[in-house]
Amino acid sequence: MTPATLNGTEILAYNTTDRSNELGSFKEDSTKRAFQFYTNQNYAEALKIWQSLAEKTSNAKEILFTGVSLMHLGEYSEALEWFEKNEQEGILLEDVYWFSALTYKELGDSEKAGDYLCLLLKEGYTSRDELIKNELNILDIDCE
Repeated sequence: MTPATLNGTEILAYNTTDRSNELGSFKEDSTKRAFQFYTNQNYAEALKIWQSLAEKTSNAKEILFTGVSLMHLGEYSEALEWFEKNEQEGILLEDVYWFSALTYKELGDSEKAGDYLCLLLKEGYTSRDELIKNELNILDIDCE
């Protein structure tokens, strides 16, 4: 199974917010290039940009996409380290929990994957409700 990608609407939402930062138009251009690479499934090139930006600004979205790009490249342990940065700050938790669950599933850790999927339901994150329930069914996990 290939881990799920963000859909076009989610990518556009990330791409059109928060442009008032210290890197100005350079960051905006870099972000657009990273999204182009990501959308074209060129995760290695997207990763280079996301990671560079994330290390300079500690922006939650760039940290998330660094982790997601790593996940798509099969660098699961490193992806989890990036997701954990946002989790510790309590930022973008719905996405962090979702991609952490997918990453643990890819690592073969059904219990941890299930923990994150159940946490999504418990916290009331419903934008991926059917996907969450489908993954729980595949993993044969009951959140109760």
